[in-house]
Amino acid sequence: MSGGPSGGAWVGLWNEYQRVPITAFAQDSKSSWTWSTASWHEADASANNRVTFVLGNIEDAALAATYICFGTQSGGQITQVGIGYNSTSTPFQGTFGQTPSGVAVASESASVIGYGAIGLQYFQALEYTSSTGAETFYGSGIGTGQTQQLSAWWRY
Repeated sequence: MSGGPSGGAWVGLWNEYQRVPITAFAQDSKSSWTWSTASWHEADASANNRVTFVLGNIEDAALAATYICFGTQSGGQITQVGIGYNSTSTPFQGTFGQTPSGVAVASESASVIGYGAIGLQYFQALEYTSSTGAETFYGSGIGTGQTQQLSAWWRY
């Protein structure tokens, strides 16, 4: 498998009483990876860039997630990042970050806030490139001390 921990972050807890906020993180351990197909897909083509969790009560259905990654942009092409909610190919509510035109390497981020349903759920880090050439996304290999990360918040 490529990337971070097998299956990403997995929190299988739910508490009926005295619910508290929780934050879970998933990070890719690779320094960089490339993608050359113009389509939304799992970051690093891996389900390891995912936070899976359980919602047990509709009153706790408020969810939030943020995905931060660095990407390259070359030759007028773009790279984008997004967050899929129970999806590996569609950004939730169309929210996504993009590397600006003319910038070689930039931080990209996407954030979502929404409501979920009772049961097993997940947020998946997504990426996109408009290029048919290989564009690069960076995990820990950008050299700035910053790394790629998907973080999710909910109450359990």
